[in-house]
Amino acid sequence: MIICDRKRMPSGIIQPFHRHSRQQSVLEMQLSLYKPFKNRVWQKIVTRKIENQARCLELLHFGEQAEKLYAISRSVESNDKTNREAYAAKLYFEILFGLRFHRRKENIYNISLNYGYSIMRSLIARSLVRYGFTPSIGIFHDSKTNAFNLADDFIEVLRPFIDVVVRYNINNDMEWSSKVRQYLFQVLELEAGWKSERLSVTHGVDHMIKSFVSACRQQDVKLLILPELLNLSIHTYE
Repeated sequence: MIICDRKRMPSGIIQPFHRHSRQQSVLEMQLSLYKPFKNRVWQKIVTRKIENQARCLELLHFGEQAEKLYAISRSVESNDKTNREAYAAKLYFEILFGLRFHRRKENIYNISLNYGYSIMRSLIARSLVRYGFTPSIGIFHDSKTNAFNLADDFIEVLRPFIDVVVRYNINNDMEWSSKVRQYLFQVLELEAGWKSERLSVTHGVDHMIKSFVSACRQQDVKLLILPELLNLSIHTYE
C-alpha cells in the first residue's frame, strides 16, 4: 500500500512484519556480507545503471551521446571508487532534459520522475520484505535515517525505465494529471531483459531479489540478475 500526500505524491508505504519464515537467518546473512562482495555488487549495479541510461538515450534517438555512456560504463571499478555514476548522471540528464535542467526544480519532469521513482522504490521494498531482507541495511546506501537503503541500492538500475517513459510521453507544457500518472504506472508492465528471460518489471523485480538471495548465500556476484532496458513495449503473457 502506497500512501500519498495532499499533492497526491507518494509519501510512504506500508510493509508487513515477519513475511518470511526465516527472518533472523536472512538478517544474519545480511550482516555477515563481506565488504569485497558488497563492493562488487555495487560495481555491477552502477555498470548496469549506466548501460540502461545509454539504452534510454538510444530509444530517444540520441545514439551518438549514448556511446559516451556505454564507454563510461566500461570504466566502472569495484565500489565505483572513481564515481562514474555521478559523472554519467550529469551528462545523461543534460542530454535528456537540456543543459538548464536541475533535479531540484519543481516542474512537470521532476514531479513525474519523483512519482515514478517512488512507485519503483515501493515495488522493490515489497519484494525485499517478501524474501526476508531488512530494507534499512544496504549494500552501498547506509544512511542512519533511511529505512530503505537496500531498496535505494536496487532502484538505481531501474531509474532509466522511469526516465525514458517520462521523456517519451511528457513535455514541459503538460500539467500533472491522471493521464501522467497512468503513463508512470505503465512502467511496471514494461518488458525488460532479465538474463535469458523477458519479464515485466513487476515480475522481474522479484526475479532480481531472488537472485540476490543466491548471490549472498554463495558470495558470488555473478548470480545476481539485473534488468536490461530493451524497449518501450508492454510485456504480454502467452
